[in-house]
Order: sequence, then C-alpha cells, then structure tokens
Amino acid sequence: MKKPELTERQQELLDYIIENVKARGCAPTHREMAEFQGIALKAVVDRVHALEKKGYVRREPGIARGLKVLQ
Repeated sequence: MKKPELTERQQELLDYIIENVKARGCAPTHREMAEFQGIALKAVVDRVHALEKKGYVRREPGIARGLKVLQ
C-alpha cells in the first residue's frame, strides 16, 4: 500500500530527521526541528503528528528523542 503524499514542509522535516538519525544515531529534538524550519514548537508537534499519521515515523512514548523513521 502506498503511503500518503507529504507536503513540501513535511518532506523537508522528514529529510532532516533522517539525516540526523544517520549522522548522530538519534532523532533531533522538537526544539532542534523548530529551529531548523524556523517555526514554533507547536507547529513542529503538529508536523510530527502528521508524519506519524501518514505512516512515515513512529513516536516512542516516554523516550527522549524517541522518534523512529519507518521504511
């Protein structure tokens, strides 16, 4: 089954998350994502939620930087 399309900003955020995981071995914090995209923390939370809902990432509750990219 094909995953839903991402907006340009969602794709940009997903690419940033993937690059961070490759380079540092863990996902960026919400604050780092907000600084990267120049948006408020709430907007990042909304975008991460949209990525999760569309099946691109999964959040691990209670774990700092607990964002997993789904292939």
